[in-house]
Amino acid sequence: WKKANQETYRLMIQTVGKEEGQWLDEEDFTNFPCEDLRKINQLWVNKSQGKFGFSVQKEIYEGIVVYTKELGEEEKFKETSKRIGLGILPFDLYDYDNIPKAHLPNIVGQPANKIGRKEYENLSEQLQHKLIDEDIEEEELEKYHDGFMSRDEIEMNIMRTIILEMNNKRFISLMQRLITCKI
Repeated sequence: WKKANQETYRLMIQTVGKEEGQWLDEEDFTNFPCEDLRKINQLWVNKSQGKFGFSVQKEIYEGIVVYTKELGEEEKFKETSKRIGLGILPFDLYDYDNIPKAHLPNIVGQPANKIGRKEYENLSEQLQHKLIDEDIEEEELEKYHDGFMSRDEIEMNIMRTIILEMNNKRFISLMQRLITCKI
Protein backbone atom coordinates (compact mmCIF):
# COMPACT_ATOMS: atom_id res chain seq x y z
CA TRP A 1 0.00 0.00 0.00
CA LYS A 2 2.87 2.30 0.75
CA LYS A 3 4.36 1.73 -2.72
CA ALA A 4 0.95 2.22 -4.33
CA ASN A 5 0.52 5.51 -2.48
CA GLN A 6 3.97 6.68 -3.57
CA GLU A 7 3.26 5.67 -7.16
CA THR A 8 -0.06 7.54 -7.11
CA TYR A 9 1.74 10.66 -5.88
CA ARG A 10 4.42 10.24 -8.58
CA LEU A 11 1.85 9.84 -11.35
CA MET A 12 -0.18 12.81 -10.18
CA ILE A 13 2.86 15.06 -9.88
CA GLN A 14 3.99 13.98 -13.34
CA THR A 15 0.51 14.62 -14.79
CA VAL A 16 0.52 18.26 -13.63
CA GLY A 17 4.12 18.82 -14.77
CA LYS A 18 5.77 19.05 -11.37
CA GLU A 19 8.81 17.31 -9.97
CA GLU A 20 8.98 14.82 -7.14
CA GLY A 21 9.22 16.58 -3.80
CA GLN A 22 6.73 19.25 -4.81
CA TRP A 23 3.21 19.46 -3.48
CA LEU A 24 0.07 19.35 -5.52
CA ASP A 25 -1.64 22.68 -4.92
CA GLU A 26 -5.28 23.77 -5.16
CA GLU A 27 -4.94 24.68 -8.84
CA ASP A 28 -3.42 21.28 -9.63
CA PHE A 29 -6.43 19.52 -8.13
CA THR A 30 -8.91 21.93 -9.72
CA ASN A 31 -7.50 21.25 -13.18
CA PHE A 32 -6.54 17.58 -12.81
CA PRO A 33 -7.86 15.52 -15.74
CA CYS A 34 -11.08 13.72 -14.77
CA GLU A 35 -10.21 10.62 -16.77
CA ASP A 36 -6.90 10.23 -14.91
CA LEU A 37 -8.66 10.65 -11.56
CA ARG A 38 -11.18 7.99 -12.60
CA LYS A 39 -8.43 5.52 -13.54
CA ILE A 40 -6.48 6.10 -10.32
CA ASN A 41 -9.65 5.83 -8.25
CA GLN A 42 -10.76 2.63 -9.97
CA LEU A 43 -7.40 0.97 -9.35
CA TRP A 44 -7.53 1.85 -5.65
CA VAL A 45 -11.15 0.78 -5.21
CA ASN A 46 -10.67 -2.52 -7.09
CA LYS A 47 -7.36 -3.52 -5.48
CA SER A 48 -8.55 -2.63 -1.96
CA GLN A 49 -11.99 -4.23 -2.37
CA GLY A 50 -13.65 -0.87 -1.79
CA LYS A 51 -11.66 0.18 1.27
CA PHE A 52 -9.53 2.86 -0.43
CA GLY A 53 -9.91 5.34 -3.25
CA PHE A 54 -10.82 8.94 -3.94
CA SER A 55 -14.48 7.99 -4.27
CA VAL A 56 -14.40 6.42 -0.79
CA GLN A 57 -12.89 9.64 0.62
CA LYS A 58 -15.48 11.73 -1.25
CA GLU A 59 -18.31 9.61 0.13
CA ILE A 60 -17.17 10.29 3.69
CA TYR A 61 -16.66 13.99 2.94
CA GLU A 62 -20.12 14.33 1.36
CA GLY A 63 -21.68 12.60 4.36
CA ILE A 64 -20.03 15.11 6.66
CA VAL A 65 -21.09 18.03 4.45
CA VAL A 66 -24.72 16.87 4.45
CA TYR A 67 -24.92 16.31 8.21
CA THR A 68 -22.84 19.31 9.29
CA LYS A 69 -24.11 22.14 7.10
CA GLU A 70 -23.49 24.63 9.90
CA LEU A 71 -19.75 23.88 9.95
CA GLY A 72 -17.23 25.85 7.92
CA GLU A 73 -14.90 24.23 5.39
CA GLU A 74 -12.05 23.98 7.92
CA GLU A 75 -14.21 22.09 10.40
CA LYS A 76 -15.50 19.77 7.66
CA PHE A 77 -11.90 19.06 6.63
CA LYS A 78 -10.91 18.35 10.24
CA GLU A 79 -13.85 15.99 10.72
CA THR A 80 -13.13 14.18 7.45
CA SER A 81 -9.44 14.00 8.38
CA LYS A 82 -10.32 12.33 11.67
CA ARG A 83 -12.54 9.77 10.00
CA ILE A 84 -10.08 8.76 7.30
CA GLY A 85 -6.95 9.08 9.43
CA LEU A 86 -5.20 11.97 7.67
CA GLY A 87 -2.51 13.49 9.84
CA ILE A 88 -2.32 10.47 12.12
CA LEU A 89 0.67 9.01 10.37
CA PRO A 90 2.58 6.88 10.30
CA PHE A 91 0.30 3.96 9.76
CA ASP A 92 1.95 0.70 8.95
CA LEU A 93 1.04 0.82 5.28
CA TYR A 94 1.78 -2.87 4.97
CA ASP A 95 -0.85 -3.83 7.54
CA TYR A 96 -4.07 -3.59 5.52
CA ASP A 97 -6.38 -4.37 8.44
CA ASN A 98 -5.16 -1.48 10.57
CA ILE A 99 -5.24 1.27 7.95
CA PRO A 100 -8.44 3.33 8.35
CA LYS A 101 -11.04 3.13 5.60
CA ALA A 102 -10.46 5.80 2.92
CA HIS A 103 -7.01 6.70 4.27
CA LEU A 104 -5.42 5.98 0.92
CA PRO A 105 -4.45 7.41 -1.43
CA ASN A 106 -3.04 10.14 0.79
CA ILE A 107 -1.62 12.67 -1.65
CA VAL A 108 -3.00 15.94 -0.20
CA GLY A 109 -0.33 16.50 2.42
CA GLN A 110 3.16 15.20 1.87
CA PRO A 111 5.42 14.50 4.85
CA ALA A 112 7.78 17.27 5.95
CA ASN A 113 10.80 15.46 4.53
CA LYS A 114 9.14 15.55 1.10
CA ILE A 115 8.82 19.36 1.07
CA GLY A 116 10.74 20.78 -1.84
CA ARG A 117 12.87 23.92 -1.58
CA LYS A 118 10.18 26.15 -3.13
CA GLU A 119 7.51 24.87 -0.72
CA TYR A 120 9.89 25.30 2.24
CA GLU A 121 10.64 28.89 1.22
CA ASN A 122 6.90 29.54 0.82
CA LEU A 123 6.22 28.15 4.30
CA SER A 124 9.06 30.21 5.78
CA GLU A 125 7.69 33.34 4.13
CA GLN A 126 4.18 32.63 5.42
CA LEU A 127 5.57 32.08 8.91
CA GLN A 128 7.36 35.43 8.83
CA HIS A 129 4.19 37.18 7.63
CA LYS A 130 2.16 35.51 10.35
CA LEU A 131 4.65 36.59 13.01
CA ILE A 132 4.66 40.15 11.60
CA ASP A 133 0.87 40.27 11.06
CA GLU A 134 0.30 39.17 14.62
CA ASP A 135 3.06 41.58 15.70
CA ILE A 136 4.73 38.96 17.84
CA GLU A 137 7.71 40.55 19.55
CA GLU A 138 10.10 38.86 21.95
CA GLU A 139 8.56 40.38 25.09
CA GLU A 140 5.07 39.57 23.84
CA LEU A 141 6.20 36.02 23.20
CA GLU A 142 7.33 35.88 26.81
CA LYS A 143 3.87 37.00 27.96
CA TYR A 144 2.18 34.66 25.48
CA HIS A 145 3.91 31.46 26.46
CA ASP A 146 4.66 32.45 30.05
CA GLY A 147 7.81 30.37 29.99
CA PHE A 148 6.10 27.20 28.75
CA MET A 149 7.16 27.39 25.12
CA SER A 150 10.25 28.72 23.44
CA ARG A 151 10.07 30.99 20.40
CA ASP A 152 11.08 27.99 18.26
CA GLU A 153 8.18 25.95 19.66
CA ILE A 154 5.73 28.79 19.01
CA GLU A 155 7.05 29.19 15.46
CA MET A 156 6.75 25.43 14.91
CA ASN A 157 3.13 25.51 16.10
CA ILE A 158 2.40 28.38 13.71
CA MET A 159 4.12 26.43 10.90
CA ARG A 160 1.92 23.39 11.65
CA THR A 161 -1.14 25.66 11.49
CA ILE A 162 -0.03 27.00 8.10
CA ILE A 163 0.52 23.45 6.78
CA LEU A 164 -2.91 22.38 8.09
CA GLU A 165 -4.51 25.37 6.34
CA MET A 166 -2.72 24.44 3.09
CA ASN A 167 -3.79 20.80 3.39
CA ASN A 168 -7.36 21.92 4.08
CA LYS A 169 -7.47 24.01 0.89
CA ARG A 170 -5.91 21.24 -1.20
CA PHE A 171 -8.25 18.60 0.21
CA ILE A 172 -11.33 20.74 -0.46
CA SER A 173 -10.07 21.37 -4.02
CA LEU A 174 -9.64 17.62 -4.55
CA MET A 175 -13.12 16.88 -3.18
CA GLN A 176 -14.65 19.57 -5.42
CA ARG A 177 -12.84 18.13 -8.44
CA LEU A 178 -14.10 14.63 -7.63
CA ILE A 179 -17.64 16.01 -7.45
CA THR A 180 -17.20 17.90 -10.74
CA CYS A 181 -15.78 14.78 -12.41
CA LYS A 182 -18.62 12.67 -10.95
CA ILE A 183 -16.24 10.20 -9.34
